[in-house]
Amino acid sequence: MSQGNFNAPPPAKSGGGMSTMMIVLIVLGVLGLVCVGACGVCSWGLMNAGKAIGGAVMAELAMLNIRQDAAVTDELGSDLTAENAKLDVRGGTTVVDFDVKGSKATGKAHAEFSGSDPNNPAAPAKVNQIKVTLPSGKVVDVSLTPKFDMQNQPPEMLDDAGNTDSTDTTDATPGDSTEM
Repeated sequence: MSQGNFNAPPPAKSGGGMSTMMIVLIVLGVLGLVCVGACGVCSWGLMNAGKAIGGAVMAELAMLNIRQDAAVTDELGSDLTAENAKLDVRGGTTVVDFDVKGSKATGKAHAEFSGSDPNNPAAPAKVNQIKVTLPSGKVVDVSLTPKFDMQNQPPEMLDDAGNTDSTDTTDATPGDSTEM
């Protein structure tokens, strides 16, 4: 009166290995960490790129005054350019350190600006100080007042057709010496 085979092995138990749910959770966790790491690297790169661009722009702003300083141009030469600008924000002051390269030599410049807002690049910055250390060791305190060489040029005025003057070749008649 027995029913069934008592000598058959018992059914295999499941759960000895990792479950499918555990594998899915591990994969999602690893993907999440990769995404967070990628976002961190991107924001670090964008921040450094912004500093590099801002430093170059502010260094060029300082170069407007540096190029007009006779002591700097005497020792460094002409065709002055800004290189390797490094921007640092210290409270309300933005500091830019960069190399000033000329046709004769290279010096080190230090410029300080106030009123600049890194979140608002259109906001004007006020130059507080510009110093250039020349290869001779001399430190030049650059004037913050730019010198402009402006001359009054007579305005070019259009004349009526048929009224030819010495600068107007469009109204010239054939045979004139001003004809091209």
